[in-house]
Amino acid sequence: MPYYQNPKAYPAELIDKIIIRESCHVGTEAWEIPMDVGNFVAHMLQSCLYEIIALPPVAMVSAWTNYYIGQVQNGGHDQFIGNSGWEPEIRNYVHEGLRILGLGKYSAILADLEIFAVTDPRRFENCDWSDPTLEALDTRFHALPIDKYYQKHREWLLTESVLQVYPDDEYHAIMNGLADIRRGKRTAS
Repeated sequence: MPYYQNPKAYPAELIDKIIIRESCHVGTEAWEIPMDVGNFVAHMLQSCLYEIIALPPVAMVSAWTNYYIGQVQNGGHDQFIGNSGWEPEIRNYVHEGLRILGLGKYSAILADLEIFAVTDPRRFENCDWSDPTLEALDTRFHALPIDKYYQKHREWLLTESVLQVYPDDEYHAIMNGLADIRRGKRTAS
């Protein structure tokens, strides 16, 4: 079961900030901030047991868009299909992120994958990385400049007021503190 469907999660309390490390905020690698946002989302959903609706929409769009890019980059669309559970909610976040970033070619690839799932569901459900449709989509994906994606993603996140930057040496304590608070509330209920 994907971590965003945690059955132990309990009622949502809204979180209005995304906590990231200072080294990522000032870092020179474009992938650092999107990766830290994804780590924040994973921590909030897995360790703190927050529900998706409790997190800032920016965090969800960023994290799932980066998830899609990372999954396909590392294992192709077959890996994304399997690991995402092919959930419509995830795909909606990805489409939104790609739209915000102005990356229509990536979004067109995902849309073509969705068309494949609808027009040939039996083949889609049984296909793997060697399926010619997936191979063609992976080839299109890998032909795009990935550095452009990360640069646009970083630039977008830096415009968002929800980022809260903490020194690296305080970051883990703050994140663990959020989990401890959340767990304490859960056991007290």
